[in-house]
Amino acid sequence: MPHVLIVEDEPSIVTPLKFLMEQEGCSVQIVSDGAAVMPAIAAQRPDLILLDVMLPSRNGYDLCRAIRERPEGND
Repeated sequence: MPHVLIVEDEPSIVTPLKFLMEQEGCSVQIVSDGAAVMPAIAAQRPDLILLDVMLPSRNGYDLCRAIRERPEGND
């Protein structure tokens, strides 16, 4: 089962995204704060990350760079 990490702090966006991903057979994890993203990735290793740009603690652009710089397979 594919695992999707939704990084979004707005419940009105999270709810339909989560519903749609689950309807497609995905397991879904929700993170609403930028500081929690990297630990969530290390713990669950998602197949897909839906990343908001404007987040509390850390913006989505910085997180995207940090995610891309991670060596694949290392935590």
